[in-house]
Amino acid sequence: MGVLFKTTIYAPDKKAADEAFEAAWPAVIAFDNALSDYKTDSEINRLSRSSPHAQFVPISNVLRQLLTRSLELSATTRGAFDVTVGPISHLWRAAIKRNRLPDQKKIDLSLPSVGTNNLELNEQGVRLLQGGMQLDFGGIAKGAAADALLFALKSSGIEAALVDASGDITVMGTPPEEAYWRIAIGARNSEKTMQLNMGHGAVATSGDAFQALEFQGTRYSHIVDPRTGWAVTHTSMATVIATDGATADALASACCVLPAPEAIALIEALANTEARIVTHRETNIRTDESPNNPNRTSLKTVTQSSGFDGYLAK
Repeated sequence: MGVLFKTTIYAPDKKAADEAFEAAWPAVIAFDNALSDYKTDSEINRLSRSSPHAQFVPISNVLRQLLTRSLELSATTRGAFDVTVGPISHLWRAAIKRNRLPDQKKIDLSLPSVGTNNLELNEQGVRLLQGGMQLDFGGIAKGAAADALLFALKSSGIEAALVDASGDITVMGTPPEEAYWRIAIGARNSEKTMQLNMGHGAVATSGDAFQALEFQGTRYSHIVDPRTGWAVTHTSMATVIATDGATADALASACCVLPAPEAIALIEALANTEARIVTHRETNIRTDESPNNPNRTSLKTVTQSSGFDGYLAK
Protein backbone atom coordinates (compact mmCIF):
# COMPACT_ATOMS: atom_id res chain seq x y z
CA MET A 1 0.00 0.00 0.00
CA GLY A 2 3.03 2.24 -0.23
CA VAL A 3 3.22 3.06 3.48
CA LEU A 4 5.21 1.93 6.50
CA PHE A 5 3.64 -0.36 9.10
CA LYS A 6 5.04 -0.52 12.65
CA THR A 7 3.79 -3.08 15.16
CA THR A 8 4.24 -3.15 18.94
CA ILE A 9 3.53 -6.49 20.59
CA TYR A 10 3.47 -7.44 24.27
CA ALA A 11 4.22 -11.13 24.77
CA PRO A 12 5.83 -13.38 27.43
CA ASP A 13 9.17 -13.17 25.58
CA LYS A 14 10.73 -12.08 22.30
CA LYS A 15 10.44 -15.53 20.76
CA ALA A 16 6.68 -15.58 21.34
CA ALA A 17 6.33 -12.09 19.89
CA ASP A 18 8.41 -12.94 16.81
CA GLU A 19 6.46 -16.13 16.15
CA ALA A 20 3.11 -14.38 16.53
CA PHE A 21 4.17 -11.60 14.17
CA GLU A 22 5.50 -14.01 11.53
CA ALA A 23 2.21 -15.91 11.65
CA ALA A 24 0.13 -12.73 11.45
CA TRP A 25 1.98 -10.68 8.81
CA PRO A 26 0.58 -12.66 5.83
CA ALA A 27 -2.79 -11.06 6.64
CA VAL A 28 -1.33 -7.68 5.66
CA ILE A 29 0.33 -9.15 2.56
CA ALA A 30 -3.07 -10.48 1.47
CA PHE A 31 -4.57 -6.99 1.77
CA ASP A 32 -1.66 -5.48 -0.15
CA ASN A 33 -1.97 -8.03 -2.96
CA ALA A 34 -5.71 -7.42 -3.23
CA LEU A 35 -5.99 -3.68 -2.67
CA SER A 36 -2.72 -1.99 -3.60
CA ASP A 37 -3.03 0.91 -5.99
CA TYR A 38 0.70 0.66 -6.76
CA LYS A 39 0.94 -2.96 -7.91
CA THR A 40 -0.15 -3.39 -11.51
CA ASP A 41 -1.13 -7.01 -10.80
CA SER A 42 -3.12 -6.32 -7.62
CA GLU A 43 -6.65 -7.70 -7.62
CA ILE A 44 -8.33 -4.29 -7.82
CA ASN A 45 -6.10 -3.11 -10.66
CA ARG A 46 -6.77 -6.27 -12.68
CA LEU A 47 -10.48 -5.92 -11.97
CA SER A 48 -10.55 -2.24 -12.92
CA ARG A 49 -8.67 -2.79 -16.19
CA SER A 50 -11.27 -5.36 -17.27
CA SER A 51 -14.26 -3.03 -16.79
CA PRO A 52 -17.04 -2.88 -17.84
CA HIS A 53 -18.24 -6.37 -16.91
CA ALA A 54 -21.14 -8.15 -18.55
CA GLN A 55 -20.98 -10.91 -15.92
CA PHE A 56 -20.11 -10.95 -12.23
CA VAL A 57 -16.39 -11.47 -11.60
CA PRO A 58 -15.39 -13.75 -8.68
CA ILE A 59 -13.36 -11.90 -6.03
CA SER A 60 -11.25 -12.80 -3.01
CA ASN A 61 -12.61 -12.86 0.50
CA VAL A 62 -10.41 -9.87 1.37
CA LEU A 63 -11.86 -7.74 -1.41
CA ARG A 64 -15.42 -8.90 -0.71
CA GLN A 65 -15.21 -8.00 2.99
CA LEU A 66 -13.71 -4.58 2.43
CA LEU A 67 -15.90 -3.75 -0.55
CA THR A 68 -18.97 -4.62 1.52
CA ARG A 69 -17.80 -2.36 4.34
CA SER A 70 -16.85 0.40 1.90
CA LEU A 71 -20.33 0.41 0.36
CA GLU A 72 -21.84 0.71 3.86
CA LEU A 73 -19.57 3.63 4.69
CA SER A 74 -20.29 5.31 1.37
CA ALA A 75 -23.99 5.23 2.19
CA THR A 76 -23.32 6.48 5.73
CA THR A 77 -21.27 9.44 4.45
CA ARG A 78 -23.67 10.17 1.58
CA GLY A 79 -20.94 9.63 -0.99
CA ALA A 80 -18.15 11.64 0.68
CA PHE A 81 -16.25 8.37 0.94
CA ASP A 82 -16.34 6.29 -2.24
CA VAL A 83 -13.88 3.61 -3.39
CA THR A 84 -14.87 4.14 -7.05
CA VAL A 85 -13.12 7.56 -6.94
CA GLY A 86 -10.00 6.15 -8.66
CA PRO A 87 -10.36 7.89 -12.06
CA ILE A 88 -10.52 11.26 -10.29
CA SER A 89 -7.91 10.59 -7.59
CA HIS A 90 -5.44 9.53 -10.29
CA LEU A 91 -5.97 12.82 -12.12
CA TRP A 92 -5.24 14.78 -8.96
CA ARG A 93 -2.25 12.63 -8.07
CA ALA A 94 -0.72 13.48 -11.45
CA ALA A 95 -1.67 17.15 -11.03
CA ILE A 96 0.12 17.41 -7.69
CA LYS A 97 3.26 15.88 -9.24
CA ARG A 98 3.10 18.41 -12.11
CA ASN A 99 2.18 21.26 -9.75
CA ARG A 100 -0.79 22.32 -11.88
CA LEU A 101 -4.53 21.80 -11.78
CA PRO A 102 -6.06 18.93 -13.76
CA ASP A 103 -7.98 19.70 -16.92
CA GLN A 104 -11.69 20.25 -16.23
CA LYS A 105 -12.57 18.31 -19.39
CA LYS A 106 -10.73 15.25 -18.07
CA ILE A 107 -12.60 15.54 -14.76
CA ASP A 108 -15.91 15.79 -16.61
CA LEU A 109 -15.08 12.72 -18.70
CA SER A 110 -14.07 10.72 -15.60
CA LEU A 111 -17.04 11.55 -13.36
CA PRO A 112 -19.52 9.19 -15.07
CA SER A 113 -17.25 6.29 -14.01
CA VAL A 114 -17.39 7.37 -10.33
CA GLY A 115 -20.18 6.38 -7.97
CA THR A 116 -21.35 3.26 -6.16
CA ASN A 117 -24.32 3.11 -8.53
CA ASN A 118 -21.78 1.89 -11.10
CA LEU A 119 -20.95 -1.19 -9.02
CA GLU A 120 -22.91 -4.35 -8.25
CA LEU A 121 -21.89 -6.85 -5.56
CA ASN A 122 -23.52 -10.20 -4.82
CA GLU A 123 -22.60 -13.73 -3.75
CA GLN A 124 -21.17 -14.43 -7.24
CA GLY A 125 -18.76 -11.52 -7.20
CA VAL A 126 -18.71 -7.95 -8.47
CA ARG A 127 -19.60 -6.10 -11.66
CA LEU A 128 -18.15 -2.74 -12.65
CA LEU A 129 -20.75 -1.28 -14.97
CA GLN A 130 -18.82 1.54 -16.64
CA GLY A 131 -15.67 1.45 -18.72
CA GLY A 132 -12.67 3.25 -17.27
CA MET A 133 -13.60 2.53 -13.65
CA GLN A 134 -10.78 2.41 -11.10
CA LEU A 135 -11.24 1.19 -7.55
CA ASP A 136 -9.20 3.14 -4.99
CA PHE A 137 -9.09 1.85 -1.40
CA GLY A 138 -6.52 4.44 -0.28
CA GLY A 139 -8.99 5.86 2.24
CA ILE A 140 -9.65 2.58 4.05
CA ALA A 141 -7.08 -0.12 3.22
CA LYS A 142 -4.49 0.87 5.83
CA GLY A 143 -6.97 0.75 8.67
CA ALA A 144 -8.50 -2.51 7.47
CA ALA A 145 -5.07 -4.14 7.13
CA ALA A 146 -4.25 -3.06 10.68
CA ASP A 147 -7.50 -4.63 11.84
CA ALA A 148 -6.59 -7.88 10.10
CA LEU A 149 -3.11 -7.87 11.61
CA LEU A 150 -4.48 -7.40 15.13
CA PHE A 151 -7.05 -10.15 14.63
CA ALA A 152 -4.33 -12.52 13.44
CA LEU A 153 -2.14 -11.62 16.42
CA LYS A 154 -5.10 -12.25 18.71
CA SER A 155 -5.54 -15.67 17.09
CA SER A 156 -1.91 -16.41 18.00
CA GLY A 157 -2.54 -15.65 21.66
CA ILE A 158 -1.38 -12.03 21.77
CA GLU A 159 -3.58 -9.92 24.05
CA ALA A 160 -1.99 -6.48 23.71
CA ALA A 161 -0.65 -4.91 20.51
CA LEU A 162 -0.55 -1.66 18.58
CA VAL A 163 -0.34 -1.18 14.81
CA ASP A 164 0.84 2.14 13.39
CA ALA A 165 -0.11 2.17 9.71
CA SER A 166 1.60 5.35 8.57
CA GLY A 167 0.09 7.36 11.44
CA ASP A 168 -3.24 5.55 11.66
CA ILE A 169 -3.21 3.78 15.03
CA THR A 170 -5.19 0.66 15.93
CA VAL A 171 -4.85 -1.04 19.31
CA MET A 172 -6.14 -4.02 21.25
CA GLY A 173 -5.70 -4.74 24.96
CA THR A 174 -3.40 -2.50 26.97
CA PRO A 175 0.31 -2.53 27.86
CA PRO A 176 1.22 -4.41 31.06
CA GLU A 177 0.22 -2.57 34.22
CA GLU A 178 -1.32 0.23 32.18
CA ALA A 179 -5.00 1.16 31.87
CA TYR A 180 -4.61 2.62 28.35
CA TRP A 181 -2.38 3.10 25.40
CA ARG A 182 -1.19 6.72 25.45
CA ILE A 183 -1.26 8.24 21.97
CA ALA A 184 -0.37 11.74 20.81
CA ILE A 185 -1.87 13.16 17.63
CA GLY A 186 0.55 15.61 16.06
CA ALA A 187 -0.25 19.26 15.43
CA ARG A 188 0.42 21.79 12.70
CA ASN A 189 1.40 25.38 13.26
CA SER A 190 -0.34 26.66 16.40
CA GLU A 191 -2.67 23.69 16.89
CA LYS A 192 -2.42 21.84 20.16
CA THR A 193 -1.26 18.24 20.19
CA MET A 194 -4.16 15.96 21.11
CA GLN A 195 -3.42 13.36 23.80
CA LEU A 196 -5.53 10.21 23.76
CA ASN A 197 -5.91 7.42 26.29
CA MET A 198 -7.21 4.42 24.35
CA GLY A 199 -8.20 1.07 25.75
CA HIS A 200 -9.30 -0.56 22.48
CA GLY A 201 -10.05 0.86 19.07
CA ALA A 202 -8.50 3.05 16.41
CA VAL A 203 -7.64 6.64 15.58
CA ALA A 204 -6.97 7.92 12.06
CA THR A 205 -5.99 11.35 10.78
CA SER A 206 -6.39 12.64 7.24
CA GLY A 207 -5.51 15.98 5.75
CA ASP A 208 -3.35 18.06 3.45
CA ALA A 209 -0.25 18.33 5.63
CA PHE A 210 2.02 16.30 3.33
CA GLN A 211 0.26 16.04 -0.04
CA ALA A 212 -1.25 19.16 -1.58
CA LEU A 213 -1.08 21.52 -4.53
CA GLU A 214 -0.67 25.27 -4.07
CA PHE A 215 -2.11 27.17 -7.04
CA GLN A 216 -2.90 30.88 -7.27
CA GLY A 217 -3.26 31.23 -3.51
CA THR A 218 -5.42 28.14 -2.98
CA ARG A 219 -4.26 24.91 -1.35
CA TYR A 220 -5.75 21.80 -2.99
CA SER A 221 -5.56 18.62 -0.90
CA HIS A 222 -4.80 15.17 -2.30
CA ILE A 223 -8.20 14.19 -0.87
CA VAL A 224 -10.88 14.45 -3.56
CA ASP A 225 -14.63 14.92 -3.28
CA PRO A 226 -15.99 11.96 -5.30
CA ARG A 227 -19.22 13.84 -5.94
CA THR A 228 -17.67 16.84 -7.70
CA GLY A 229 -14.30 15.58 -8.91
CA TRP A 230 -12.48 18.45 -7.23
CA ALA A 231 -9.88 18.34 -4.49
CA VAL A 232 -10.74 19.55 -1.01
CA THR A 233 -9.70 23.13 -0.21
CA HIS A 234 -11.41 23.77 3.15
CA THR A 235 -9.93 21.35 5.72
CA SER A 236 -6.38 20.78 6.86
CA MET A 237 -6.81 17.89 9.31
CA ALA A 238 -9.54 15.53 10.49
CA THR A 239 -8.98 13.03 13.29
CA VAL A 240 -11.53 10.28 13.93
CA ILE A 241 -11.67 7.74 16.75
CA ALA A 242 -13.72 4.58 16.16
CA THR A 243 -13.92 0.96 17.23
CA ASP A 244 -11.86 -0.35 14.29
CA GLY A 245 -9.23 0.91 11.90
CA ALA A 246 -11.23 0.59 8.69
CA THR A 247 -14.04 2.77 10.04
CA ALA A 248 -11.70 5.38 11.50
CA ASP A 249 -9.67 5.54 8.29
CA ALA A 250 -12.68 5.96 5.99
CA LEU A 251 -14.50 8.45 8.21
CA ALA A 252 -11.38 10.61 8.54
CA SER A 253 -11.29 10.91 4.75
CA ALA A 254 -15.01 11.67 4.62
CA CYS A 255 -14.68 14.32 7.33
CA CYS A 256 -12.11 16.11 5.19
CA VAL A 257 -14.50 16.15 2.22
CA LEU A 258 -17.55 17.38 4.14
CA PRO A 259 -17.81 20.91 5.57
CA ALA A 260 -16.82 20.75 9.25
CA PRO A 261 -20.34 21.27 10.72
CA GLU A 262 -21.75 18.57 8.45
CA ALA A 263 -18.91 16.22 9.30
CA ILE A 264 -19.42 16.71 13.04
CA ALA A 265 -23.15 16.07 12.65
CA LEU A 266 -22.31 12.82 10.86
CA ILE A 267 -19.98 11.70 13.66
CA GLU A 268 -22.49 12.64 16.35
CA ALA A 269 -25.04 10.32 14.71
CA LEU A 270 -22.69 7.31 14.92
CA ALA A 271 -22.13 5.15 18.00
CA ASN A 272 -18.67 4.92 19.60
CA THR A 273 -17.19 7.47 17.21
CA GLU A 274 -15.59 10.85 17.90
CA ALA A 275 -13.82 13.47 15.83
CA ARG A 276 -11.82 16.66 15.79
CA ILE A 277 -11.63 18.75 12.61
CA VAL A 278 -9.16 21.60 12.20
CA THR A 279 -9.77 24.08 9.38
CA HIS A 280 -7.26 26.69 8.21
CA ARG A 281 -8.44 29.91 6.59
CA GLU A 282 -5.39 32.07 5.89
CA THR A 283 -4.15 32.91 9.41
CA ASN A 284 -7.31 31.71 11.17
CA ILE A 285 -7.58 28.23 12.67
CA ARG A 286 -10.98 26.81 13.54
CA THR A 287 -11.44 23.60 15.54
CA ASP A 288 -14.71 21.63 15.53
CA GLU A 289 -15.16 18.67 17.85
CA SER A 290 -17.86 16.12 18.53
CA PRO A 291 -19.38 16.70 22.00
CA ASN A 292 -17.45 13.86 23.66
CA ASN A 293 -14.13 14.97 22.20
CA PRO A 294 -12.78 18.03 24.02
CA ASN A 295 -9.07 18.60 23.46
CA ARG A 296 -7.92 16.89 26.63
CA THR A 297 -6.49 13.56 27.77
CA SER A 298 -9.70 11.80 28.81
CA LEU A 299 -10.92 10.69 25.40
CA LYS A 300 -11.48 6.91 25.18
CA THR A 301 -13.09 4.44 22.84
CA VAL A 302 -15.12 1.42 23.84
CA THR A 303 -13.34 -1.26 25.83
CA GLN A 304 -14.54 -4.16 23.71
CA SER A 305 -15.11 -4.39 19.96
CA SER A 306 -15.51 -7.06 17.32
CA GLY A 307 -14.82 -4.50 14.61
CA PHE A 308 -11.64 -5.96 13.18
CA ASP A 309 -12.87 -9.55 13.42
CA GLY A 310 -14.53 -9.18 10.03
CA TYR A 311 -11.32 -8.30 8.16
CA LEU A 312 -9.26 -11.40 8.74
CA ALA A 313 -7.52 -12.20 5.45
CA LYS A 314 -8.31 -15.76 4.37
